[in-house]
Amino acid sequence: IAILTILFVLFCSLNTTFAMDNDTIIQTTDTFSSNPGNEKTMLLISDNSGTNIFDSAANEVLNNYSNIDIQVRSSNQISKMDEDELYKLVNSSDIVIANWLTTDADSVFTNLLLKHPNLSNKEMFLILETSSSSQLKTFNLVKNSTINYHKIFDDNVYTADYLNEYFQTTKRGQSYSTVNDYLSYGNGNKVDSRFNQAVLYKNCNDKENQINQILWALNTCGFNCQYNVPIFHESYQYGLYRDKYMSLDEYKKQYFDSSRKYTVGLLESNMYVSSAALEPYYALIESLESKGVNVIPVVAAGGSDDQLKVMIEYFTNAPDYDSYLENPSSYESYVDAIISMPAYGIGGTLFDKVTQYFKTAGVQVFRAVHSDYVSNEEWELSTTGLPGNRSDKWWHVAIGEAQGIIEATFVGGVTHEISQSTGAERSGYKPHDTNIDLLTDRIISWIDLKYKANEDKKVSLIYYNYPPGKQNIGSSYLDTITSVYNLLLTLKSEGYNVGELPENTSQLEDMIIKSGINVATWAPGELEKLSNRSNVVLLPVSEYLERFENLQPISKLQVVEGPVAYIGELSRNAIAINYTSPMDERLSDWYSEIIALLPDNYTSKAIPILDNIIASLKQYLKTGLESDYEIFLKYKKEWADLNIPGLNGWGDAPGNIMTVWRNGTQYFVIPGLTFGNVFVGPEPQRGWEADSDALYHSTAVAPTHQYLAAFYYFQQYHSEAMVFVGRHATHEWLPGKEVLLSSTDYGSIVVGKTPQIYLYISDGLGEGIQAKRRGFAVMISHLTSPLAYTQLYGNLTSLANLVNAYENALNQSSKDALISEIKYIVNTNNYVNSMGLTNETFDKLTSDELVSTVDSFI
Repeated sequence: IAILTILFVLFCSLNTTFAMDNDTIIQTTDTFSSNPGNEKTMLLISDNSGTNIFDSAANEVLNNYSNIDIQVRSSNQISKMDEDELYKLVNSSDIVIANWLTTDADSVFTNLLLKHPNLSNKEMFLILETSSSSQLKTFNLVKNSTINYHKIFDDNVYTADYLNEYFQTTKRGQSYSTVNDYLSYGNGNKVDSRFNQAVLYKNCNDKENQINQILWALNTCGFNCQYNVPIFHESYQYGLYRDKYMSLDEYKKQYFDSSRKYTVGLLESNMYVSSAALEPYYALIESLESKGVNVIPVVAAGGSDDQLKVMIEYFTNAPDYDSYLENPSSYESYVDAIISMPAYGIGGTLFDKVTQYFKTAGVQVFRAVHSDYVSNEEWELSTTGLPGNRSDKWWHVAIGEAQGIIEATFVGGVTHEISQSTGAERSGYKPHDTNIDLLTDRIISWIDLKYKANEDKKVSLIYYNYPPGKQNIGSSYLDTITSVYNLLLTLKSEGYNVGELPENTSQLEDMIIKSGINVATWAPGELEKLSNRSNVVLLPVSEYLERFENLQPISKLQVVEGPVAYIGELSRNAIAINYTSPMDERLSDWYSEIIALLPDNYTSKAIPILDNIIASLKQYLKTGLESDYEIFLKYKKEWADLNIPGLNGWGDAPGNIMTVWRNGTQYFVIPGLTFGNVFVGPEPQRGWEADSDALYHSTAVAPTHQYLAAFYYFQQYHSEAMVFVGRHATHEWLPGKEVLLSSTDYGSIVVGKTPQIYLYISDGLGEGIQAKRRGFAVMISHLTSPLAYTQLYGNLTSLANLVNAYENALNQSSKDALISEIKYIVNTNNYVNSMGLTNETFDKLTSDELVSTVDSFI
């Protein structure tokens, strides 16, 4: 009967299991039975998703056997245990199985076993995969693997090279057939077949196999129970998944609505199917469908070739990916956009082919990020968007950018609860509904941009004009006005409504100088002239106020009352969610940025108050007492009394920047030109003129009301796209997170749901990344201008040589002599004025400052 049962199980599975040695006993059944034998204690360990599966499996086993105890821990729990706690947990267990250990948990376990080498001498102690074995670093931990007090890898045959091969071939992400063939017929069959069987259970990684892994371990250690051998289900590897796996035809009949005009493909890792952690996945589906979009949701193993296979199979009518890539025009694409949810790059060894597929499909691919390490509330408080100590930005954002994936958006944070029966820290995700709503709006806007008739599209062409004034129109190594003119001609040729264009670049330049420049607050007469020109937009302040009132309270507070009010409110939010640990660093960064923005004539008064502000907030964050917050409010008032321009907020709307009255109604002035459906104008001025350079990259000071009003106009009245002409704008440097912006971050506020297209110089990689991640920009690179070295002449050659000699001088006396010569040449040739300095300022320069100034002048 047992043999017939085995044959039945193998027949029902899609792949046979590996060959077993003659000593292995297999008992199989589809039901559990009570067991009167000895008690057994087990400790099961995995990563977050694996822990969820282990816990579900363990609870099912516990419901059927009363005389066993199963403890389940995540690698995260293990990494946080002190040595004594972990020792007691391991020492009290008859069976220890770690399906997967993270780097931190690996380190804790390794250190424990170095101090207590006999701790692994058990009925069963199995380390089936660790982050270090996956990365070929060390095998000291896996060598502790034991069955019935016998070390699995105690033989000299298991060299480092062999173990490298074994654990690389059997690591997660490898196809089941690859692992099974290796363990059955390849070099893997040298290893104890019982260890190999445990590896197969681990790689199948679903509840059914985890139940049988537990029962197999108990049986192997003498417990009277029955189990099934590892059973691999092909459909578990990849496919279309929504509550269950189904065919595309079946799915369309059940979920497609013919009234919906667009379809979006959604890709997620199949690990979240087995761990039942698909909350953001379903939230995205629900959001898109509520907005009239059909969704084709598919899953495949993260970082695997199956990711390309599943997209080709369900997003196109091609028979396979090779056929599609060979001739993509021969096949139909079912999707108008794709959302990619898995971490790391898409496609495993087919990474480049996935990138090629994205190109040939002709659709935007968006990144939806859910975090295993921060909750929604913790993410809201963060400045980085993702933890910097785990390479999360690399896994979640940077690699995807290399495949052309855009607009990385945070869609859900981790949630944790402790299982009462096993002690497992079960993890899942809480969808971030606001961000999901914004992401799906942006996706629809991009699809609209693709399908809307060109003649009906309304777009903005935005150029750099900072500080305000006609002499400051330009960008980094790009002829801005000529480029704008050429863009207008191109749009006209593509069927866009551009009205009547100027005859040439010179005419456009004259029009821009008259109507398309920002005006500083110290030139009210110029503002009146500008506002009277027919091309210039006057936006009612009342319309802006409706928009402003819809912003989150903390965003409005930062605009109206400034950075001190903001950091105080942020501290209150940290207390409210009991997440104060990152605030020390946040306060220090904030302090440094405010110090850098202080005008020289305010520093002596401002710095002591700033010091008190920081001290009072740190005390408040320790105690949470309102009395401590009241002390902060006292120093906040002292700060406000200093009335430092820009650092006390911009006041209640509309502020005093570029506003005029007409017939009893107040308006914001939005400089620019309108050609049919195309608006051409400057990015609004960032703030006050006293220290424009410092403010330009400031992430501490909020934008002005007029700045927000201008971007509201771009969004509302030219909503198909904003096109930024040249490096670089200021909106990607506004206050907010480094990456994965929230709806309260100003970069997200000013962009809204409007597609962002950015013409950017090809050598501006670092700042271009800012535009992509903080400005939601799709980059179009342009070449650098042709350059040639000019020849120095006369005393300038001598100056250049002296500067070079100074920079290479090894002692102070040599430097002093060189400085004397430099000063002599500068003074005798009257170069001080040419440098833009007064003699008094020049005389106050330190030696290093002098050399730097002369070098810049040359």
